Amino acid sequence: METKVTSPSPKQRLILAVLGLVAVGLFAAYHVANTFVVYADENVHLYVAKEVAAGHALYSQVHSARPPLVIWFLVALLKLGLKPLIAARTGVLIATLGTAAALAWGGRRLGGLYAGVAAAVLYLLGPETIMRNAYSGIHLVGLFAV
Repeated sequence: METKVTSPSPKQRLILAVLGLVAVGLFAAYHVANTFVVYADENVHLYVAKEVAAGHALYSQVHSARPPLVIWFLVALLKLGLKPLIAARTGVLIATLGTAAALAWGGRRLGGLYAGVAAAVLYLLGPETIMRNAYSGIHLVGLFAV
């Protein structure tokens, strides 16, 4: 029995290239994702989310000028049992991938498969996306702006 080796199709090459670029982007963002930036609003988001998860009412018992969507999203992750920093990073990851998926879908609808993939990859590898992965609020704003 002989196995025939075929070269990958253009679509398979595109998928491999995208996965490679995303892997490079994740590797580049790894060092930022493992730090807790003291000057970011993420600290405030996590503090307020921990208080709300403990049973305090948002905006009446816990005074915050933060948007409720970010807080409620973090509260849900905290109630699932995630530690605060892991909850914040998970929220950023979900929002970032959701934004990339929305951009890929929109790009595909407007310009075809390659346009959708290009939009998602450019977003994921953009310096703003990589440097802001330690900030739990901006990614949700980006997701719902798309």
